[in-house]
Amino acid sequence: MTPNITIRRATLDDLESILTLAEQLGYPTEPEAMANRMNSILSTPEKIIFVADPGDGNAAGYIQASHHVSIEVDPLVEIDGLVVSRDHRRQGIGGMLIAAVEEWARESGIHTVRLHTNIIREEAHKFYKDLGFTINKTQYSMVKKLPD
Repeated sequence: MTPNITIRRATLDDLESILTLAEQLGYPTEPEAMANRMNSILSTPEKIIFVADPGDGNAAGYIQASHHVSIEVDPLVEIDGLVVSRDHRRQGIGGMLIAAVEEWARESGIHTVRLHTNIIREEAHKFYKDLGFTINKTQYSMVKKLPD
């Protein structure tokens, strides 16, 4: 059952909803920091944020994606983040958001969409597989914080 949802490009007016959704995903963020990041993303044509808008002023979900170009593989679109509000899950919204990114990729002449998902998110793995994604490798995610 898909509710009356409109998928549209995000604007800074969606900041509060996106903050709440990011926190549900496990990424709490200060509003000013999120606003700065959103401004950067929204002003870059190779990046996009779509929101699922139920019409009540609060986004029911969002997806962020970007073009990825490397010398090893053909250009692709990478899904950088996807979350649907706890109150709106299992209603088809995640699939609608992924479909919007797939259409954006096709419009850009890109025919591959990639994503990474935490190994502990087993429900997410099933969701992505049901949408046609396949596991192409496992890897470590490593990070290094640089001193100021």
